[in-house]
Amino acid sequence: MASQAKASIPATCSTDPISSFFAARRSISEARSVVEEGAKKYNVFRIPQMDRWHIVVSGQRYVDDLRKASDEYLSFNHALEETMLLRYLIGPTITTNEYTTDIVRQQLSRHLPNLFGALKEEIILAFEAKIPPTEEWTKYHAYGTMVNIIAQVTNRILVGAPLCRNTDFLNLNIMFTMEVAEGNDKLRHWPDILRPLVARWVTCVPKRIEEASEYVRPYIEEKQKKIDEYGKDYPDKEQTLLTWLLDEATGEERTLPRLTNRVLSLNFAAIHTSSMTFTQALYELAARPEYLAPLREEVESVVKHYGWTKMALVHMNKLDSFFKETQRMNGLGCLSMTRLAMKDFTFHDNTRIPKGAIVSASSITPHYDDKIYPDAQTFDGFRFAKLRQKEGQGTTNQFVATSNDYLPFGHGRHACPGRFFAANEIKAMMAHVILTYDIKLEQEGVKPLNEWRGPACVPNTRGSVLFRRRRD
Repeated sequence: MASQAKASIPATCSTDPISSFFAARRSISEARSVVEEGAKKYNVFRIPQMDRWHIVVSGQRYVDDLRKASDEYLSFNHALEETMLLRYLIGPTITTNEYTTDIVRQQLSRHLPNLFGALKEEIILAFEAKIPPTEEWTKYHAYGTMVNIIAQVTNRILVGAPLCRNTDFLNLNIMFTMEVAEGNDKLRHWPDILRPLVARWVTCVPKRIEEASEYVRPYIEEKQKKIDEYGKDYPDKEQTLLTWLLDEATGEERTLPRLTNRVLSLNFAAIHTSSMTFTQALYELAARPEYLAPLREEVESVVKHYGWTKMALVHMNKLDSFFKETQRMNGLGCLSMTRLAMKDFTFHDNTRIPKGAIVSASSITPHYDDKIYPDAQTFDGFRFAKLRQKEGQGTTNQFVATSNDYLPFGHGRHACPGRFFAANEIKAMMAHVILTYDIKLEQEGVKPLNEWRGPACVPNTRGSVLFRRRRD
């Protein structure tokens, strides 16, 4: 019955083994085109991948069905495990014990106003070290530079100072992030039965945990000693994710290897996505110099009124809009809200997908729909600021807001829990760039082309941006 249910869903290519194999290779090299072509013909369709058929839905009502579906039917965690192979690449308990997700969603978000001072201080230090202001134009490899800056700034909140400035520790976390992505690509080509064996050769998780534990051990031991002496609310307690991990971890999760693994995993989640999002916005701003003056005017005006605070970021509507528009046109990929069917699931139109199927929503469809976003093919950096001005200071058009029509962060209860911190971090970074530097591209007005790796969209990893000290 399951195969019949899947067979009833139209495919974007012939389903015979040979044709689907070559179509699967096209799905790797031209994923966006494959999804776009499918969405023009069908509301629900399937595309071939090297190890399975992937079901894709297109349209608001289907996205809403995904949003409303319970984990009993459509599971986010099982899909993450299945598509990212996390049990081999990060560890077996990351998706089965979600206490870190609760920490990010609740404690980190709640403490953002109090953490902003530390965040801003680390942004200044990181940029001064990585992009010292000069009188002449100096070229920097955009993505690689931003990865290093974001790693330092993120770890100020993750593990605190001075460890966040330890180059070897940061490089280890950056390396781990790259290795997870590369390991996934390698394991994907092997059948399930062989993956446990192959993983020993293509992954470095045990080695990285051992290496990273030597850096975090002194901090964990110091915090644990204070907890033993004074309890969880010990004097001068530093508010970091590592501190909250120690507060919440129980049983084996409280051991040094497991805590270290959580630190590495949080770095993987934060560094990868934030670096891509910021680099995309940096490219867009450098390619569109007409946005620089109004953004500077807004940042200077807001900071004058609110100081360098989280509240100031709340009132930077144009900057917020610029990031939201950047993600609309250059999101993290063409698929979002990926789920694994734990049981047969029926959409509102009685389309049934079988147990075991992977299903995602097309994010290309709404993001480039002229009926939803007028002149959708054109970049309008202040599109959402104008909507907020028209509709009032509601939250609907904020960068972190998700909807059936805006899917870079997913949508519903499984929307990215770290997006509030990430948005504050990268907006504060961009505000610093806007006030401190002039920027431009090597080829004026020509944004480096995005790179597509399967359904994932990555900012050009070879592109450069030129910086100099601000002159006006």
